Amino acid sequence: MPPGPRGERPVDVGEGPAPGPATGLDRAGLEELITDAPDGVVVVDRAGTVVYANRTLERLFGYGPGELVGRPIELLVPERWRGAHVDHRQGFMSAPGARPMGAGLALIGRRRDGSEFPVDVSLGPSELGDGLVTAFARDVTDRRQAEEAIRTSEEWFRLLVENVVDHALYVVDPEGRVASWNRGAERLKGYTAEEAVGLPFAAFFTAEDRAAGAVGHAIEVARVEGSFSGEGWRVRRDGSRFRAHVSLTRLDGPDGSLRGFAEVTRDVTDAQRLGAVADLSQAILAGTPTAEVLELTGRHATSIVDATVAWVVGRLGRPGRLGVLAAYGEGADDLVGAEVSDRSFAARSMHDAQLITVPSLEDRAVGTDADLARGLGPTLFVALHHSDVVLGVLAVARPPGDQPFRLEEIRSVELFADQAALALHTSSMRAEIDRLELLEERERIARDLHDTVIQRLFATGMTLQSSLGQVGPPEVRARLEQSISDLDDTIRSIRTTIFDLQRAESVDAGSGARDALSAVVAESARSLGFEPSIRFVGPVDAAVGDATLAEMVPTLREALSNIARHAAATAAVVTVAAAEEVELTVTDDGRGMPGGRPAGGQGLDNMAARARRLGGRMRLDDAEPEGTRVVWRVPIGP
Repeated sequence: MPPGPRGERPVDVGEGPAPGPATGLDRAGLEELITDAPDGVVVVDRAGTVVYANRTLERLFGYGPGELVGRPIELLVPERWRGAHVDHRQGFMSAPGARPMGAGLALIGRRRDGSEFPVDVSLGPSELGDGLVTAFARDVTDRRQAEEAIRTSEEWFRLLVENVVDHALYVVDPEGRVASWNRGAERLKGYTAEEAVGLPFAAFFTAEDRAAGAVGHAIEVARVEGSFSGEGWRVRRDGSRFRAHVSLTRLDGPDGSLRGFAEVTRDVTDAQRLGAVADLSQAILAGTPTAEVLELTGRHATSIVDATVAWVVGRLGRPGRLGVLAAYGEGADDLVGAEVSDRSFAARSMHDAQLITVPSLEDRAVGTDADLARGLGPTLFVALHHSDVVLGVLAVARPPGDQPFRLEEIRSVELFADQAALALHTSSMRAEIDRLELLEERERIARDLHDTVIQRLFATGMTLQSSLGQVGPPEVRARLEQSISDLDDTIRSIRTTIFDLQRAESVDAGSGARDALSAVVAESARSLGFEPSIRFVGPVDAAVGDATLAEMVPTLREALSNIARHAAATAAVVTVAAAEEVELTVTDDGRGMPGGRPAGGQGLDNMAARARRLGGRMRLDDAEPEGTRVVWRVPIGP
């Protein structure tokens, strides 16, 4: 082989020992070690000339056998880096030392055809001769591609986590402190990454949940079972709350040890609100009773905005009289049926058709609001609109000292208020349809009674009257006279019934029980010669529904009519009480029941039958010191 630069002869392990330090090497062993090594091997002299290249290196760079010997090593370096490589090589030659393969450098090799590929190179002084350097080269294309794939995947995952804005994604260390924080967490919880990292995981729970041990429970379940999921209230940086679905997953290292927990938090307030609206709409369309729909509205409203209690205020009787139609939450049973002052926030909201927010209801004893909801804090009153008509007010309240309602929470309550208004409107429309159908049926019955039954009874009475002169025995004559008298009483009762049926429209048109019963008492003054007193106990208007009132009005009228016809009384007292049952009591100071037999006959039977139709009962007693007392009781119902 031709001599290399400065007279140095290339090393050829196939020709025998090289002169100098290479003399004495085992030729066969060296050939087996180097020529067929899995890595490319090249030996370079001080001038950077290749003095030996094994077969692996030649194949690696695309050269034929012996083609690289005598040529500069920079031939294996991309052209753009050859100048720099000369400087690096000379620097290495001045202070040669071993450099392991893959020592943090991203090296590129150049093949004979000009293509490039990533390569790892290790260097070291060669034992083949003084001034020689041995380099080992390895193609790391597959490894670099795998590393790049991992880096790309990690980068995509990092971008994914950082740019998700509708979920809070973060890591909690084994000690329960935040270790990472994404943009979604910042948007959802209000903390920047700088503020959040290092915070205790418990900072995002409500005080009630912390006191109940919810934080430790979630972490313990995730630690033992691998994951925890649930739904509940979470707290933002500003103290406001939102409904969240939370998933907590255990993170283990390669050795199986606990490294922390990954938490994913999703705001489900909107989804819960839409589900609640759908629930209410379905209840309305299914014809669910209005009181149940209103209570359902209150239940959903308290759930969505984390309130303690909600109630619906509407008209109890004539315009201007307001009361609680339905309620849900703490103390709801005490609210239903209670009357509301016209100076209250609810009345003001209804009158002005506007939304009212009160920082603390217990500090604003206006009207009867404080009496209705004593011990409550922030309260929201929303008017119930339908077609520009205000039908009532939805009120939602939190405990004292709690956070005021946020804008999005107010909008949620307004959405439920729309549903409550629709329920009230639908109920009134159905009631009107039922009333019209009932009036039509009553008119038909009244017409049939007048045109057919009364006429036949009257004809029968006339026939009996004309037969009296033909009857001889006195006892038979007396029986006929009693029968004629009974027929007259029957005709009067039927005419009273017809009168009741024709007057039913005023009762069904929307007046409350107090108004309707008071009107009956006022009507009776003419026949009695005095006006009875009437007293109401408890939430009568709320407890007496339309069906109950339809039976109670004619019952009271019949009782007062009996007093006028039979009792010879100078005073009467009517008491209407609503507690566990609805109780109507009519007491007079008349002659009582002569011989223990009550006067009134068929009328009393009708009164008892009306009570039985409602699942109730009637009792007739002697009053003290004299007179008669009628007690008519029925369950609270529609």
